[in-house]
Amino acid sequence: MDRRAVGQGCSFTDDCGAWKHSPSPVTRMIKNGVRWQSIILRGGQYGTEKRVNGKKMFVPADQQPSEEDILKAHRMYNIFKADENYKRRATGGKQHQGGNNLGDNINQLHNAIHDHPFIQEIFYRKQHVPGIVLFTTQQIRGIWRFCCSSPHGEGTVLGVDKTFNPGQLHVTPTVSKHLGMVRPTTNRHPIFIGPTLIHGNSDRKTYSTFFNFIKQELEDAPKDPVIGSDEEMAICIVAKFVFPTSNLIKCSRHLKSNMIMCLQGKVGVARRKRNNIVSAVFGPGGLTSSPTITVFEERLTNIQTTINDQAPAYLQHLTIRVLPILQQNTMLTRTEASPDWTNNNWESMNHILKMKIGWRPQAIDSIRDIVKGHYTDVERAIMGRREYRLHEDFKEYFVQPAVWSTKTDEQRRRHM
Repeated sequence: MDRRAVGQGCSFTDDCGAWKHSPSPVTRMIKNGVRWQSIILRGGQYGTEKRVNGKKMFVPADQQPSEEDILKAHRMYNIFKADENYKRRATGGKQHQGGNNLGDNINQLHNAIHDHPFIQEIFYRKQHVPGIVLFTTQQIRGIWRFCCSSPHGEGTVLGVDKTFNPGQLHVTPTVSKHLGMVRPTTNRHPIFIGPTLIHGNSDRKTYSTFFNFIKQELEDAPKDPVIGSDEEMAICIVAKFVFPTSNLIKCSRHLKSNMIMCLQGKVGVARRKRNNIVSAVFGPGGLTSSPTITVFEERLTNIQTTINDQAPAYLQHLTIRVLPILQQNTMLTRTEASPDWTNNNWESMNHILKMKIGWRPQAIDSIRDIVKGHYTDVERAIMGRREYRLHEDFKEYFVQPAVWSTKTDEQRRRHM
Protein backbone atom coordinates (compact mmCIF):
# COMPACT_ATOMS: atom_id res chain seq x y z
CA MET A 1 0.00 0.00 0.00
CA ASP A 2 2.93 2.32 0.66
CA ARG A 3 4.11 1.82 -2.94
CA ARG A 4 0.65 2.52 -4.31
CA ALA A 5 0.43 5.72 -2.24
CA VAL A 6 3.44 7.14 -4.08
CA GLY A 7 2.26 5.94 -7.51
CA GLN A 8 4.51 2.88 -7.74
CA GLY A 9 3.51 -0.58 -8.87
CA CYS A 10 2.82 -3.41 -6.47
CA SER A 11 5.63 -5.79 -5.55
CA PHE A 12 4.75 -9.34 -4.57
CA THR A 13 7.29 -11.58 -2.90
CA ASP A 14 7.43 -15.25 -3.84
CA ASP A 15 6.31 -16.78 -0.55
CA CYS A 16 7.45 -20.18 -1.75
CA GLY A 17 11.07 -19.26 -1.09
CA ALA A 18 14.15 -18.92 -3.29
CA TRP A 19 14.94 -21.23 -6.19
CA LYS A 20 18.17 -22.23 -7.88
CA HIS A 21 17.95 -21.45 -11.58
CA SER A 22 19.57 -23.63 -14.23
CA PRO A 23 20.11 -23.06 -17.96
CA SER A 24 17.02 -23.76 -20.06
CA PRO A 25 17.60 -26.08 -23.02
CA VAL A 26 15.82 -25.17 -26.24
CA THR A 27 13.98 -27.76 -28.32
CA ARG A 28 13.05 -26.69 -31.86
CA MET A 29 10.01 -28.22 -33.48
CA ILE A 30 8.34 -28.01 -36.89
CA LYS A 31 4.84 -29.05 -37.90
CA ASN A 32 4.68 -32.07 -40.19
CA GLY A 33 1.09 -32.33 -41.32
CA VAL A 34 -0.93 -32.40 -38.11
CA ARG A 35 1.96 -33.44 -35.85
CA TRP A 36 4.97 -31.60 -34.44
CA GLN A 37 8.41 -33.16 -34.81
CA SER A 38 11.78 -32.05 -33.47
CA ILE A 39 14.35 -30.40 -35.73
CA ILE A 40 17.97 -29.43 -35.05
CA LEU A 41 19.72 -26.14 -35.83
CA ARG A 42 23.41 -26.61 -36.51
CA GLY A 43 25.79 -24.37 -38.39
CA GLY A 44 22.95 -22.12 -39.50
CA GLN A 45 21.04 -25.04 -41.08
CA TYR A 46 18.03 -27.03 -39.92
CA GLY A 47 18.05 -30.80 -40.16
CA THR A 48 17.82 -34.11 -38.31
CA GLU A 49 20.22 -36.63 -36.86
CA LYS A 50 20.60 -40.24 -37.93
CA ARG A 51 22.91 -42.95 -36.68
CA VAL A 52 25.48 -44.37 -39.12
CA ASN A 53 27.90 -47.08 -37.95
CA GLY A 54 27.06 -46.26 -34.35
CA LYS A 55 27.72 -42.53 -34.74
CA LYS A 56 25.24 -39.68 -34.95
CA MET A 57 25.35 -37.71 -38.19
CA PHE A 58 23.62 -34.41 -38.92
CA VAL A 59 21.54 -34.42 -42.12
CA PRO A 60 20.48 -30.95 -43.36
CA ALA A 61 16.88 -30.66 -44.57
CA ASP A 62 16.51 -30.48 -48.35
CA GLN A 63 14.12 -27.56 -48.00
CA GLN A 64 15.14 -25.21 -45.21
CA PRO A 65 12.14 -23.95 -43.18
CA SER A 66 11.60 -20.29 -42.38
CA GLU A 67 11.79 -18.94 -38.83
CA GLU A 68 7.99 -18.56 -38.86
CA ASP A 69 7.64 -22.34 -39.18
CA ILE A 70 9.82 -23.09 -36.14
CA LEU A 71 8.43 -23.45 -32.61
CA LYS A 72 11.01 -23.05 -29.83
CA ALA A 73 10.20 -24.91 -26.61
CA HIS A 74 12.12 -23.73 -23.51
CA ARG A 75 12.26 -26.03 -20.49
CA MET A 76 13.55 -24.82 -17.11
CA TYR A 77 14.39 -27.00 -14.11
CA ASN A 78 14.59 -25.17 -10.75
CA ILE A 79 15.59 -26.52 -7.32
CA PHE A 80 14.18 -25.17 -4.05
CA LYS A 81 17.11 -23.73 -2.04
CA ALA A 82 15.60 -24.57 1.33
CA ASP A 83 15.06 -28.22 0.41
CA GLU A 84 16.67 -29.72 -2.70
CA ASN A 85 14.10 -32.52 -2.72
CA TYR A 86 11.62 -29.99 -4.13
CA LYS A 87 12.01 -29.31 -7.85
CA ARG A 88 9.86 -27.63 -10.43
CA ARG A 89 9.80 -27.69 -14.21
CA ALA A 90 8.40 -24.96 -16.44
CA THR A 91 7.93 -25.32 -20.19
CA GLY A 92 7.15 -22.47 -22.56
CA GLY A 93 6.96 -22.06 -26.30
CA LYS A 94 7.75 -19.21 -28.64
CA GLN A 95 7.16 -18.92 -32.35
CA HIS A 96 8.42 -16.12 -34.57
CA GLN A 97 5.39 -14.18 -35.72
CA GLY A 98 7.09 -12.15 -38.43
CA GLY A 99 4.47 -10.37 -40.49
CA ASN A 100 1.55 -12.29 -39.05
CA ASN A 101 -0.34 -9.09 -38.29
CA LEU A 102 -3.55 -9.40 -40.31
CA GLY A 103 -3.35 -5.87 -41.68
CA ASP A 104 0.24 -6.40 -42.81
CA ASN A 105 -0.71 -9.67 -44.48
CA ILE A 106 -3.59 -8.09 -46.39
CA ASN A 107 -1.37 -5.21 -47.51
CA GLN A 108 1.24 -7.68 -48.68
CA LEU A 109 -1.36 -9.54 -50.74
CA HIS A 110 -2.81 -6.30 -52.10
CA ASN A 111 0.61 -5.37 -53.44
CA ALA A 112 0.97 -8.80 -55.07
CA ILE A 113 -2.43 -8.99 -56.78
CA HIS A 114 -1.20 -7.83 -60.20
CA ASP A 115 1.74 -10.24 -60.28
CA HIS A 116 0.45 -13.32 -58.46
CA PRO A 117 -1.19 -15.83 -60.87
CA PHE A 118 -3.54 -17.18 -58.20
CA ILE A 119 -4.95 -14.03 -56.55
CA GLN A 120 -7.87 -12.75 -58.65
CA GLU A 121 -9.62 -10.29 -56.33
CA ILE A 122 -9.40 -8.74 -52.88
CA PHE A 123 -12.74 -7.25 -51.89
CA TYR A 124 -13.58 -4.88 -49.06
CA ARG A 125 -16.84 -4.17 -47.25
CA LYS A 126 -17.62 -1.88 -44.35
CA GLN A 127 -17.23 -3.62 -40.97
CA HIS A 128 -16.02 -6.76 -42.73
CA VAL A 129 -12.62 -8.41 -42.95
CA PRO A 130 -11.32 -8.26 -46.55
CA GLY A 131 -11.98 -11.37 -48.67
CA ILE A 132 -9.57 -12.93 -51.16
CA VAL A 133 -10.69 -14.91 -54.24
CA LEU A 134 -8.21 -17.45 -55.58
CA PHE A 135 -8.34 -19.43 -58.83
CA THR A 136 -6.64 -20.05 -62.16
CA THR A 137 -8.12 -20.20 -65.65
CA GLN A 138 -7.53 -23.98 -65.61
CA GLN A 139 -9.81 -24.33 -62.61
CA ILE A 140 -12.56 -22.28 -64.25
CA ARG A 141 -12.29 -24.36 -67.44
CA GLY A 142 -12.58 -27.50 -65.32
CA ILE A 143 -15.84 -26.32 -63.75
CA TRP A 144 -17.19 -25.21 -67.13
CA ARG A 145 -16.27 -28.54 -68.69
CA PHE A 146 -17.29 -31.01 -66.00
CA CYS A 147 -19.98 -29.19 -63.96
CA CYS A 148 -21.80 -27.04 -66.52
CA SER A 149 -21.71 -28.70 -69.96
CA SER A 150 -22.92 -31.85 -71.70
CA PRO A 151 -22.35 -34.71 -72.05
CA HIS A 152 -19.41 -35.04 -69.66
CA GLY A 153 -20.73 -32.32 -67.37
CA GLU A 154 -23.53 -34.66 -66.28
CA GLY A 155 -21.44 -36.44 -63.71
CA THR A 156 -20.06 -34.13 -61.05
CA VAL A 157 -21.19 -31.74 -58.35
CA LEU A 158 -19.56 -28.43 -57.50
CA GLY A 159 -19.13 -28.91 -53.77
CA VAL A 160 -18.79 -26.04 -51.31
CA ASP A 161 -17.86 -27.23 -47.85
CA LYS A 162 -18.18 -25.33 -44.60
CA THR A 163 -15.26 -23.12 -43.79
CA PHE A 164 -12.36 -24.23 -41.66
CA ASN A 165 -10.08 -21.88 -39.77
CA PRO A 166 -6.30 -22.47 -40.05
CA GLY A 167 -5.43 -19.24 -38.24
CA GLN A 168 -6.68 -15.68 -38.43
CA LEU A 169 -8.97 -16.25 -41.42
CA HIS A 170 -11.27 -18.92 -42.85
CA VAL A 171 -10.79 -20.91 -46.05
CA THR A 172 -13.77 -22.03 -48.16
CA PRO A 173 -12.77 -24.11 -51.20
CA THR A 174 -14.99 -25.35 -54.00
CA VAL A 175 -14.28 -28.91 -55.07
CA SER A 176 -15.31 -31.12 -57.99
CA LYS A 177 -14.34 -34.39 -59.65
CA HIS A 178 -12.08 -34.39 -62.70
CA LEU A 179 -14.06 -36.69 -65.00
CA GLY A 180 -11.23 -37.01 -67.50
CA MET A 181 -9.10 -39.16 -65.19
CA VAL A 182 -9.53 -42.21 -62.97
CA ARG A 183 -7.31 -43.91 -60.45
CA PRO A 184 -6.68 -47.45 -61.78
CA THR A 185 -6.76 -49.06 -58.33
CA THR A 186 -10.25 -47.76 -57.48
CA ASN A 187 -11.59 -46.65 -60.89
CA ARG A 188 -12.69 -43.40 -59.23
CA HIS A 189 -12.23 -39.84 -60.40
CA PRO A 190 -9.78 -37.63 -58.48
CA ILE A 191 -11.01 -34.63 -56.49
CA PHE A 192 -9.76 -31.21 -57.66
CA ILE A 193 -9.85 -27.88 -55.85
CA GLY A 194 -11.73 -25.11 -57.64
CA PRO A 195 -12.02 -21.39 -56.86
CA THR A 196 -11.26 -20.74 -53.20
CA LEU A 197 -12.31 -17.97 -50.81
CA ILE A 198 -10.19 -16.72 -47.91
CA HIS A 199 -12.30 -14.58 -45.60
CA GLY A 200 -12.97 -13.44 -42.06
CA ASN A 201 -16.78 -13.23 -42.17
CA SER A 202 -19.07 -16.15 -43.04
CA ASP A 203 -22.25 -14.27 -43.89
CA ARG A 204 -24.40 -13.91 -47.01
CA LYS A 205 -22.71 -10.73 -48.20
CA THR A 206 -19.29 -12.36 -48.18
CA TYR A 207 -20.44 -15.53 -49.95
CA SER A 208 -22.45 -13.45 -52.42
CA THR A 209 -19.32 -11.65 -53.61
CA PHE A 210 -17.53 -14.98 -54.02
CA PHE A 211 -20.32 -16.75 -55.92
CA ASN A 212 -20.98 -13.75 -58.15
CA PHE A 213 -17.31 -13.72 -59.11
CA ILE A 214 -17.56 -17.39 -60.15
CA LYS A 215 -20.81 -16.65 -62.01
CA GLN A 216 -19.10 -13.95 -64.07
CA GLU A 217 -16.34 -16.35 -65.06
CA LEU A 218 -18.95 -18.94 -66.13
CA GLU A 219 -21.26 -16.49 -67.92
CA ASP A 220 -21.12 -18.40 -71.23
CA ALA A 221 -21.61 -21.84 -69.64
CA PRO A 222 -24.60 -23.76 -71.07
CA LYS A 223 -25.94 -24.73 -67.63
CA ASP A 224 -25.60 -23.72 -64.01
CA PRO A 225 -23.70 -26.28 -61.94
CA VAL A 226 -25.36 -28.52 -59.41
CA ILE A 227 -24.08 -27.25 -56.06
CA GLY A 228 -23.60 -29.61 -53.15
CA SER A 229 -23.14 -28.60 -49.54
CA ASP A 230 -24.16 -29.46 -46.02
CA GLU A 231 -26.83 -27.37 -44.33
CA GLU A 232 -24.79 -24.16 -44.13
CA MET A 233 -27.69 -21.73 -44.58
CA ALA A 234 -25.72 -18.72 -45.86
CA ILE A 235 -24.06 -20.80 -48.61
CA CYS A 236 -27.33 -22.42 -49.70
CA ILE A 237 -29.28 -19.15 -49.90
CA VAL A 238 -26.58 -17.30 -51.82
CA ALA A 239 -25.87 -20.22 -54.19
CA LYS A 240 -29.54 -20.41 -55.21
CA PHE A 241 -29.74 -16.64 -55.64
CA VAL A 242 -26.61 -16.39 -57.82
CA PHE A 243 -27.33 -19.61 -59.78
CA PRO A 244 -31.16 -19.54 -59.97
CA THR A 245 -31.47 -22.54 -62.31
CA SER A 246 -29.04 -24.64 -60.30
CA ASN A 247 -30.15 -27.65 -58.33
CA LEU A 248 -28.92 -27.68 -54.74
CA ILE A 249 -28.13 -31.01 -53.16
CA LYS A 250 -27.46 -31.59 -49.48
CA CYS A 251 -25.13 -34.13 -47.90
CA SER A 252 -27.20 -37.19 -46.95
CA ARG A 253 -24.68 -38.16 -44.27
CA HIS A 254 -25.31 -34.88 -42.43
CA LEU A 255 -29.07 -35.29 -42.87
CA LYS A 256 -28.93 -38.82 -41.46
CA SER A 257 -26.82 -37.71 -38.50
CA ASN A 258 -29.23 -34.85 -37.75
CA MET A 259 -32.20 -37.22 -37.94
CA ILE A 260 -30.61 -39.63 -35.45
CA MET A 261 -29.81 -36.81 -33.01
CA CYS A 262 -33.33 -35.39 -33.25
CA LEU A 263 -35.01 -38.78 -32.74
CA GLN A 264 -32.74 -39.60 -29.83
CA GLY A 265 -32.27 -36.25 -28.08
CA LYS A 266 -35.43 -34.25 -28.77
CA VAL A 267 -38.14 -36.83 -29.40
CA GLY A 268 -36.75 -39.63 -27.23
CA VAL A 269 -37.38 -42.60 -29.52
CA ALA A 270 -36.12 -46.03 -28.46
CA ARG A 271 -33.16 -47.43 -30.38
CA ARG A 272 -35.06 -50.18 -32.21
CA LYS A 273 -37.75 -47.82 -33.45
CA ARG A 274 -35.14 -45.19 -34.25
CA ASN A 275 -33.17 -47.64 -36.38
CA ASN A 276 -36.33 -48.66 -38.24
CA ILE A 277 -37.14 -45.05 -39.13
CA VAL A 278 -33.59 -44.16 -40.18
CA SER A 279 -33.29 -47.32 -42.29
CA ALA A 280 -36.61 -46.59 -44.00
CA VAL A 281 -35.31 -43.17 -45.03
CA PHE A 282 -31.59 -43.71 -45.69
CA GLY A 283 -31.15 -47.48 -45.96
CA PRO A 284 -31.10 -49.72 -49.07
CA GLY A 285 -34.50 -49.50 -50.68
CA GLY A 286 -35.23 -46.45 -48.55
CA LEU A 287 -36.52 -43.02 -49.43
CA THR A 288 -33.16 -41.56 -50.49
CA SER A 289 -32.51 -44.39 -52.94
CA SER A 290 -35.75 -43.79 -54.85
CA PRO A 291 -34.99 -43.92 -58.60
CA THR A 292 -37.93 -41.65 -59.53
CA ILE A 293 -40.17 -39.13 -57.85
CA THR A 294 -43.16 -41.52 -58.12
CA VAL A 295 -41.27 -44.20 -56.20
CA PHE A 296 -40.27 -41.51 -53.71
CA GLU A 297 -43.92 -40.58 -53.14
CA GLU A 298 -44.98 -44.22 -52.67
CA ARG A 299 -42.22 -44.92 -50.14
CA LEU A 300 -42.97 -41.65 -48.37
CA THR A 301 -46.55 -42.74 -47.68
CA ASN A 302 -45.29 -45.92 -46.01
CA ILE A 303 -42.69 -44.00 -43.97
CA GLN A 304 -45.24 -41.47 -42.74
CA THR A 305 -47.44 -44.32 -41.55
CA THR A 306 -44.48 -45.91 -39.75
CA ILE A 307 -43.47 -42.66 -38.04
CA ASN A 308 -47.06 -41.87 -37.07
CA ASP A 309 -47.19 -45.24 -35.28
CA GLN A 310 -43.71 -45.29 -33.70
CA ALA A 311 -42.71 -41.62 -33.27
CA PRO A 312 -45.68 -39.29 -33.89
CA ALA A 313 -43.86 -36.34 -32.28
CA TYR A 314 -41.28 -36.47 -35.07
CA LEU A 315 -43.75 -36.36 -37.96
CA GLN A 316 -44.07 -32.57 -38.06
CA HIS A 317 -40.28 -32.08 -38.08
CA LEU A 318 -39.96 -34.64 -40.87
CA THR A 319 -42.65 -32.97 -42.97
CA ILE A 320 -41.50 -29.37 -42.53
CA ARG A 321 -37.74 -29.67 -42.21
CA VAL A 322 -36.45 -32.92 -43.74
CA LEU A 323 -38.77 -33.89 -46.59
CA PRO A 324 -38.31 -30.74 -48.72
CA ILE A 325 -34.54 -31.39 -48.75
CA LEU A 326 -34.89 -35.10 -49.53
CA GLN A 327 -37.43 -34.35 -52.24
CA GLN A 328 -35.09 -31.82 -53.84
CA ASN A 329 -32.28 -34.37 -53.80
CA THR A 330 -34.50 -36.99 -55.45
CA MET A 331 -36.02 -34.68 -58.07
CA LEU A 332 -32.67 -34.00 -59.73
CA THR A 333 -33.18 -34.85 -63.40
CA ARG A 334 -29.48 -34.74 -64.26
CA THR A 335 -27.08 -37.55 -63.36
CA GLU A 336 -24.35 -35.55 -61.61
CA ALA A 337 -25.42 -36.75 -58.19
CA SER A 338 -27.40 -39.53 -56.58
CA PRO A 339 -30.00 -38.69 -53.92
CA ASP A 340 -27.69 -40.18 -51.27
CA TRP A 341 -24.79 -37.89 -52.24
CA THR A 342 -22.34 -37.10 -49.44
CA ASN A 343 -19.52 -34.60 -49.19
CA ASN A 344 -16.99 -37.09 -47.78
CA ASN A 345 -14.52 -36.40 -50.60
CA TRP A 346 -14.97 -32.68 -50.12
CA GLU A 347 -14.14 -32.99 -46.44
CA SER A 348 -11.08 -35.09 -47.24
CA MET A 349 -9.80 -32.24 -49.42
CA ASN A 350 -10.42 -29.87 -46.52
CA HIS A 351 -8.26 -32.18 -44.40
CA ILE A 352 -5.45 -31.96 -46.96
CA LEU A 353 -5.66 -28.18 -46.90
CA LYS A 354 -5.59 -28.12 -43.10
CA MET A 355 -2.39 -30.17 -43.06
CA LYS A 356 -0.79 -28.09 -45.80
CA ILE A 357 -1.36 -24.54 -44.60
CA GLY A 358 -1.43 -22.27 -41.59
CA TRP A 359 -2.80 -18.82 -42.32
CA ARG A 360 -0.12 -16.45 -43.61
CA PRO A 361 0.36 -14.98 -47.08
CA GLN A 362 2.45 -18.10 -47.78
CA ALA A 363 -0.74 -20.13 -47.30
CA ILE A 364 -1.93 -18.91 -50.70
CA ASP A 365 1.20 -20.36 -52.26
CA SER A 366 0.51 -23.62 -50.42
CA ILE A 367 -2.98 -23.85 -51.94
CA ARG A 368 -1.51 -22.91 -55.30
CA ASP A 369 1.00 -25.77 -54.97
CA ILE A 370 -1.87 -28.22 -54.44
CA VAL A 371 -3.66 -26.91 -57.55
CA LYS A 372 -0.46 -27.14 -59.62
CA GLY A 373 -0.04 -30.71 -58.41
CA HIS A 374 -3.55 -31.54 -59.66
CA TYR A 375 -2.79 -30.38 -63.19
CA THR A 376 0.62 -32.03 -63.19
CA ASP A 377 -1.31 -35.27 -62.63
CA VAL A 378 -3.51 -34.37 -65.62
CA GLU A 379 -0.44 -33.97 -67.86
CA ARG A 380 0.93 -37.30 -66.70
CA ALA A 381 -2.41 -39.01 -67.36
CA ILE A 382 -2.48 -37.54 -70.88
CA MET A 383 0.94 -39.13 -71.49
CA GLY A 384 -0.10 -42.41 -69.84
CA ARG A 385 2.23 -42.07 -66.88
CA ARG A 386 2.12 -42.38 -63.11
CA GLU A 387 -0.88 -42.66 -60.82
CA TYR A 388 -3.88 -41.83 -63.03
CA ARG A 389 -5.11 -42.87 -66.45
CA LEU A 390 -7.55 -41.22 -68.85
CA HIS A 391 -11.19 -42.16 -68.53
CA GLU A 392 -12.67 -44.18 -71.41
CA ASP A 393 -14.63 -41.13 -72.61
CA PHE A 394 -11.40 -39.14 -72.91
CA LYS A 395 -9.08 -41.67 -74.58
CA GLU A 396 -8.73 -39.43 -77.64
CA TYR A 397 -6.81 -36.93 -75.51
CA PHE A 398 -3.85 -39.30 -75.15
CA VAL A 399 -0.59 -37.85 -76.49
CA GLN A 400 2.77 -39.57 -76.79
CA PRO A 401 5.33 -38.09 -74.36
CA ALA A 402 7.69 -37.19 -77.20
CA VAL A 403 4.91 -35.24 -78.95
CA TRP A 404 3.74 -33.59 -75.73
CA SER A 405 7.20 -32.20 -75.07
CA THR A 406 7.19 -30.40 -78.44
CA LYS A 407 3.93 -28.53 -77.80
CA THR A 408 3.93 -24.92 -76.66
CA ASP A 409 2.56 -23.92 -73.25
CA GLU A 410 -0.58 -22.54 -74.88
CA GLN A 411 -1.15 -25.75 -76.86
CA ARG A 412 -0.80 -27.83 -73.72
CA ARG A 413 -3.23 -25.59 -71.81
CA ARG A 414 -5.84 -25.90 -74.54
CA HIS A 415 -5.43 -29.66 -74.70
CA MET A 416 -5.97 -29.98 -70.95
